[in-house]
Amino acid sequence: MKTANIYCGIRSIGWNVAEDGAVIDFGVKRVNVDFDSYYAFISGLPVAKRIDRRMKRQMRRNLWRYKTRRAKLEKLLKSDGMYPTQVLLRMDRSALNELRHSLCTQRVAPEHRQDVGRALLDIQAKRGYKSMRGVDDTGESEYLEAIAKHEDALKAYPTVGAYLSSLESCKNVILRRETYEAEYLRICEVQGIDPERYWGAIFRQRPLKKGKIAFCKLEANRKVTHQSNPLYQQFRILRDVANIEIYDAENSEVEITAEQRRAFIRQLQLGKDLTKAGALKIMGIKKPAAYAWYSGKLIMGDIWGKLNVNVDVSKDALWQDLIAATDDSLLIALLERKYEFSHDRAVELAGYDLKGLGYADYSAKAIRKLLPELDARKTLKEAIMSVYGKVDFGAGIALRNVVLEQVHASCAALLKAIQDKHEVGKLQVEVDSLLKMGNKARKARSSAARRAEKESAELNRRIVEAGGEPSDYNRKKLRLWDEMGGRCPYFPDAEIPLTELFTDAYNLDHVVPKSKLFDFSETNLVVCPTEKNTEKLRATGADFAAAVGAWGAYVAFVNAAKIGDKKKSLLLMREDDIPTDYLSRSAGADYNTRCFLALHPSSRCIPNRLISLYAKAWYGNPYGEDDVRHVLVKAFAMANMSERTIDYFDHIRDHTREQTSAGAYGLRAEIALPDLSNVPVYCPKTKFFRKTKFGYISRFLLHRESIYGQRTRTYRDAKGGVREEIYYKIRHPVGKLTPKMVRNISDAAIRRLIEARIGQHEDYREAIQRLVEAPVLFNGKPVKSVSVNVFSDTLTPLHSASCDGRTGKLAAHERKIDFVYSAINYSLQVVDGKKQVRTLLQAVRELNGGAFSSAGLHKGDRVIYNGAQYVVSGIDEGKVALRSAYTMIAENAINLSKAAEIALLQRQHIPQVL
Repeated sequence: MKTANIYCGIRSIGWNVAEDGAVIDFGVKRVNVDFDSYYAFISGLPVAKRIDRRMKRQMRRNLWRYKTRRAKLEKLLKSDGMYPTQVLLRMDRSALNELRHSLCTQRVAPEHRQDVGRALLDIQAKRGYKSMRGVDDTGESEYLEAIAKHEDALKAYPTVGAYLSSLESCKNVILRRETYEAEYLRICEVQGIDPERYWGAIFRQRPLKKGKIAFCKLEANRKVTHQSNPLYQQFRILRDVANIEIYDAENSEVEITAEQRRAFIRQLQLGKDLTKAGALKIMGIKKPAAYAWYSGKLIMGDIWGKLNVNVDVSKDALWQDLIAATDDSLLIALLERKYEFSHDRAVELAGYDLKGLGYADYSAKAIRKLLPELDARKTLKEAIMSVYGKVDFGAGIALRNVVLEQVHASCAALLKAIQDKHEVGKLQVEVDSLLKMGNKARKARSSAARRAEKESAELNRRIVEAGGEPSDYNRKKLRLWDEMGGRCPYFPDAEIPLTELFTDAYNLDHVVPKSKLFDFSETNLVVCPTEKNTEKLRATGADFAAAVGAWGAYVAFVNAAKIGDKKKSLLLMREDDIPTDYLSRSAGADYNTRCFLALHPSSRCIPNRLISLYAKAWYGNPYGEDDVRHVLVKAFAMANMSERTIDYFDHIRDHTREQTSAGAYGLRAEIALPDLSNVPVYCPKTKFFRKTKFGYISRFLLHRESIYGQRTRTYRDAKGGVREEIYYKIRHPVGKLTPKMVRNISDAAIRRLIEARIGQHEDYREAIQRLVEAPVLFNGKPVKSVSVNVFSDTLTPLHSASCDGRTGKLAAHERKIDFVYSAINYSLQVVDGKKQVRTLLQAVRELNGGAFSSAGLHKGDRVIYNGAQYVVSGIDEGKVALRSAYTMIAENAINLSKAAEIALLQRQHIPQVL
């Protein structure tokens, strides 16, 4: 039987197919995780590529809408003879503020009506913050707090213009929309202008569009209901309670009686959350071994119980009014009139964010059919089988992380491709430890790594002062010495002198010997006198303390020590307490790994700590983590392992009664590591285009930079002549900054802060990662993105999303993009009878009658150059940039500029299953 072994890293997946103790096929697959998302992921920051794309797209829409309103207002002012002169248009900020103040207090002469037009243009440019229904304006937000401070200060001034004139700078000063509207109405009143004339051009704002609602998986053509629906809340509580499983200290499932489950339901219906501790208290269990819940750390109580809605009120009708409302003031009036709520109660209900709960997975019709089954204490899976005769629950994977979803999708596609070529009967899979962690765990790990860097210098200083030599072993000794208060727990009455700690008189001891328990972690280590360590032999720490007559003092010392629960359990573990499932219990126990195991009906997880140990012992870990082949080495280590391997280490105490730990771990690899110097690497092509009502447009890349418009810089050249240079201001996330971009950051103060931080690190990539993890602060706020000046030779004007060159009054297209940054990186499909895939720059230049040649290559193509594999990382006119197919560092290895060299490149065609 053939077995597929797959090891999933964050940006690469190593795989092989083994049969009868030999590997018959293997390879590496790159995962297209961009570096910005990668750095954010390993730092524990939320990675939301879809949200980021949506927001950048919205920024482009907002820019176009602003220009549309501007053009409309200018047209109205010109028709009314109020369009300002060039002198007025160049008016500085202080003069503008004084003008706005004067227009609110005295009427201008007819020949100065252009002053009013100038003020209206200024009001339109910054028209204030407008609150939206469903957005909490009462939360702690620095942005909203700053607005509130300005609004309070404004009360001491007669007009907005007078207040702005009192400030040293108007930069980043935001007021509420209502304030600017009141100023506009006052200007219109004093100047005798019809306020309706310019209102739409200045203040009109489109209502938010409703998002697309998914269809129910069980009822055809029925849309899913919202999670705030009272019907769904009842369904969710019954579903989650039926799914609760609890295991006792012996890892046996505890029976939950019908009365206990009813107690869970009653608590949740009252609006009280049900935690694991709360469930155990109801059941009278103190120390369980494990839980199984539907999701999360708690089951949320019924939101209608939290709101304490009167039973006499129809929850369905109230829910319809709350979810459909678009304006808080109108909703409050409705609640007071229709339901006779007090004003305070109506304000409370209107302030609750029901929309933030999102949509459910099933329609109201499906839920009504399933509720009687769930009420009969059936699980959701059983209820669906009873009502619909099929099993639908559990088929979907909800990983809730963009990077993890991308790796999972790549792994699923890889396994399908392998199965198309090989009849795979079993799957062995493991994922990188970072992919198992949540945001909080990754953030804590990243913070711990930064602390370790800072603490390393301090530990070295203390070691040198104590007469020792700085090394990893001595630093570990000192950390454990600090952890135990300078004592060995086996002999808690004897203090270990720091001056003797780094001598041969003391060494490190495994509390539970490695020959009895597979645990190599620092948690299983303590500092021990070398002589006593020899006497301890293969006894556990607890058994050794009892043997030397120090059991009472030992237990008291361990219980009083400020250590984690895991270390405390190891210190108190006797011979008979050593578990026989220590390794298999944790293998694939986390939710994320179980999602990967669900890819094949016969799958198992080989634990990471076992793979890492033998990848180093058997193969020496020849490649670093920046080389995609390091995951392939781990996949080969997996090929030498099976379920019997895990069982051996679970029962290692029984297999090694007369052996040392060296004999216990001296396994031999049956499958040798082949030559990986030029192993095939599959690089998935990026999908560049998609079809919309606007035609075929770029799929992913256009959203990544925000173009803030054209700028002009005037300077003198070396001969003293005046030159004019056009450049563009573009917003970049910090994680994507290159050294050239850093030099061109628009804000000089921010540039100096970032350059100073980068200068603290020798490695530029490490410096950028630290900037993503711990951003520099400017005006008390973290800098996560910066404006960069990009010069005109890297941008191409584009006046139509379809790239057809139309620049008229929107023509057939409703959206326009003014400029495209690094247009060569964007591809689209042009339909002209033949569907041709071309770069965006090529299409634009063809429209302008230009010529372009890229030697038939595209970004992402794999090529062979001088006998080695490379990936095309960029194409410009007459230039090709190559990056090694094995490196995961965002640096180009080779830049080819001669057409003759480009012609030498050959497309690589290596037979593989992908």
